This record gives sequence, C-alpha cells and structure tokens, in this order.
Amino acid sequence: REMAPADATAAAEEEAGSLPKEPEKQELNKGDLTSVKYALDDVVADVVTEAGYPRDDTASNVRILLSLIVCLTVPASHFLPSYVEENHAHLLALGKNTVVFACLAVYALGSVSMAAFAYLYEKDAILITKQKKGAFSSSGLRVTTNIERFDDMYKITLAPVTYGQQFERDPMDFEKSI
Repeated sequence: REMAPADATAAAEEEAGSLPKEPEKQELNKGDLTSVKYALDDVVADVVTEAGYPRDDTASNVRILLSLIVCLTVPASHFLPSYVEENHAHLLALGKNTVVFACLAVYALGSVSMAAFAYLYEKDAILITKQKKGAFSSSGLRVTTNIERFDDMYKITLAPVTYGQQFERDPMDFEKSI
C-alpha cells in the first residue's frame, strides 16, 4: 500500500522525533474513588520524581528478597525430605517431618517479617525517595496520600525519611478538593 504525500511526511517527521507524541489518555471512572486515588497517586509520584528526587527502591528490594525466601520454602518442604532421606539419613534422627516443620517455620517467619516490614517501614507511603541531588538535606522524602471514603478531599503528606537522626522536621501536608 502506498502512502499519500501528507501521510508520508507526517510519518517521516514522527520517526525523526520532531513531532511530540501525545500521552495516552486513560478513561477514569470518576465515581470510583479508588481509581481516582490511584490516578492521583501516579501523578504525585511522577511530579516528585521529576522534581529531582530519585526513587529509593530499597524497600521494594527487601520485600522481593523476603518473598523469594518464603516462596523457596514451599518446594524445599516438598523435595528436601526425600533428598535428606536418601543422602543424609543420619540427619533424620528426629524424623522426616522435621525438615517439613523447619521449612514451615521459615515460611511463617518470613511471612510475619514481610507484614512487619510493610507495617513498620513502608506504612502507607506511595513513594520513598533518596536525597535530592545537590541538596543540603541528608534525607529523602516519604510521600503518603489519603482520601477518605465518601469525601472529596485529597491529602498529600511529604515527610522526611530519617534514619536515626536526632531531630526530625515536621511533615508538610497539602489538602485539596478533587
């Protein structure tokens, strides 16, 4: 199929990068408060990262590591008892179920530690950042948002991430009707 000259010019300009691409517009159900909050959270996270605060993925990486450990205990509890029985029978003095119970204990401990990590460290943060490059501050930001059920007030809280510092700054709150 051949392109018309106008189509060919527009395609060539788009390939060259001279025409800015329009961002995809997503349909947003304004009656669904959860989808409105998620859309606003995405915008807030984009604004903060574009302001020069790099995203801190430490919490995400710790959660992935804990999840990996917990997930590996399931196949270990299935395959490890037969391996130990065949190759290390002297370790089964207490019984074959000891290995299964040990895997179950690691699974439970890992699950509890993931929940405690989410509750104590992440809390309700939508974004945790590192220190802004070139800033005098030694801390990043913890961005939290809240919108109450059946309410139209969207609250953003910017708090410094402090690790064992002697004094903390008060968080900044911004509240706006949506």
